[in-house]
Amino acid sequence: MQVNNLWEKLSVDPSLIRDLLAQGVVYELVAVAVKYRVFPALIAGKSSAALAVERNWDESLTDLVLQVLVQAGYLTFDQHQYRTTEAVNQYLDPAGIWFLGDSLPGDFPAESFGNEVIERLNRRTRIPGGHEQRKFTVGRLQNIGARALTNEFVQTTVRSVQLPQAAHLLDLGGGHGFYSIAFAQKYPALKVTLFDTPEVTVLASASIRAWGLESRISLLSGNFLADDIGSDYDVILCSLVLAPVNLETVLNKVRQALKPGGTLIVRSHISDAPPTLAGSINRLFCFLRGNHRLYKLDEWCNWLADYAFRDVKIADVNDIVATITAVKNSP
Repeated sequence: MQVNNLWEKLSVDPSLIRDLLAQGVVYELVAVAVKYRVFPALIAGKSSAALAVERNWDESLTDLVLQVLVQAGYLTFDQHQYRTTEAVNQYLDPAGIWFLGDSLPGDFPAESFGNEVIERLNRRTRIPGGHEQRKFTVGRLQNIGARALTNEFVQTTVRSVQLPQAAHLLDLGGGHGFYSIAFAQKYPALKVTLFDTPEVTVLASASIRAWGLESRISLLSGNFLADDIGSDYDVILCSLVLAPVNLETVLNKVRQALKPGGTLIVRSHISDAPPTLAGSINRLFCFLRGNHRLYKLDEWCNWLADYAFRDVKIADVNDIVATITAVKNSP
């Protein structure tokens, strides 16, 4: 498939494959639940905290797994109690005569998602801290970018903001480069600088070359927490790089780097998005990848106002990710 403009809807609908991958996650979680007899334990209703204590599991991860099973239809949730549905009680109880789960895996390969969940429920594998450095490869960076496109995160972000007069945009922690490419494509007069670690910018350059935008997208390497990020930007995009532990450092640098009246675009995971299967799966993966706590949308908006940004607006909410815009106060 030849994709020309990354800010436009993909010409081939990826929903069939997205749904397949989501069901693959659900399948392994159901297999884990059957293996550890979670469904019989919830027939009468139980909180995730009570279940975690019974099994000596990580409480936060237990709750996230149960939330996925609720959204997939295997459990109900009411008044802080998880309960097994009638169909699951009938057909997924290994002790019952109607048990249909004999083909579900009882053992999981070491590299499987199911095994990762089991290991971390039992606290046998350390869950990384938020924003820990993970090794990037071309394949991993491309996969992150492909998911950003097929879930329409790139498209909805670019379409949700209007930058007709902007001359220079900084993509801070720009990773795979697809946001940089999409903004450059939508605004032909826009110059873009992608800032990330040296190993990431080397990988991102391949995508930039593939779309023929080397003359308009420049690369700047370093650690944005410690190094100079440049100055005189009309727009700065911070996509999934902000966290309470780095807000002061990053937002102060961003404010200094923006021109007066410049626009800040923040993309962040939020905790109060409407419940969906995709959202519950993404919350689970956020936790497994080290983002242990998500914050409410109004908390993010208030933080931007606290750091001297005005006109804070919610531009878009897609799944559990919000796009927020704000303007640098003039001196």
